[in-house]
Amino acid sequence: MCSPSSNGRKSDAADAKVICEAAQHPTMRFVSVKSVAKQASTVIFRTRDVLVGQRTQLINAIRGHLVEYGQIAPQGPARVERLIAQIEDPASELPPPARANLVVLVGALRHLQVLTAAFDSEIAAREGRRQGPAADDRTGHRPADRHCHRGPGPALRDVPLAPRL
Repeated sequence: MCSPSSNGRKSDAADAKVICEAAQHPTMRFVSVKSVAKQASTVIFRTRDVLVGQRTQLINAIRGHLVEYGQIAPQGPARVERLIAQIEDPASELPPPARANLVVLVGALRHLQVLTAAFDSEIAAREGRRQGPAADDRTGHRPADRHCHRGPGPALRDVPLAPRL
């Protein structure tokens, strides 16, 4: 906790004192508590983030393993298809044991791509349903409302943020 009147020692009692003083300050802003429904709706975004991270790990693993056999592709999910084609091509020079293991990684990658696409569709559908009273709810204003030229992607549009005061 950072405070102008800190004595240099950190303790729970000192933290509580600073919090009490800050809460009494006239310019202190308070954030409303999220409803259970709003908290539950954010799980889709965190789950999608986990899946995207796992997809990145698999892509990097595939790229790393194939580099050992002289097969190189630029970074990025769109460019991994070239490597997958080499893995699935029986005429390529990959040793059969390596190909068998890489096929497992490709299968897992394809599964994650399907799941991520499903989450993207659900997020887009939620964005389409956000009309009427829910659209006027300013407790979750979007970063695009704050001078962003392009705005956030569909994965961030519905993420609840601090209320606008």
